[in-house]
Amino acid sequence: MEDIGDIVAQAMGITAFHIRVPKRMILGIACFSEYLSKFFRRPSLLNKDKAEEMIQKDWVCDITKAKTLLGFEPRVPLPEGAKLTFEWYKKEKWL
Repeated sequence: MEDIGDIVAQAMGITAFHIRVPKRMILGIACFSEYLSKFFRRPSLLNKDKAEEMIQKDWVCDITKAKTLLGFEPRVPLPEGAKLTFEWYKKEKWL
């Protein structure tokens, strides 16, 4: 996951800063975020469900089987796709 973060940061022209956060703290922040979202009547940026996804031990995808059995090859390498995605987000004023 750190490698992916570094690739996305490079696409954005910034340097990634890695901070390890304990799982319980992530869940606590998510609960607090949900509470604040109800208080301010705005959507929560981080909720308990999203936090549970974030802290899963083996949350990765492997395309080896698709490459081996199906001959799959990605059309766009990850660094290029990250750059294209970042540029689109900027163009659409999401960033």
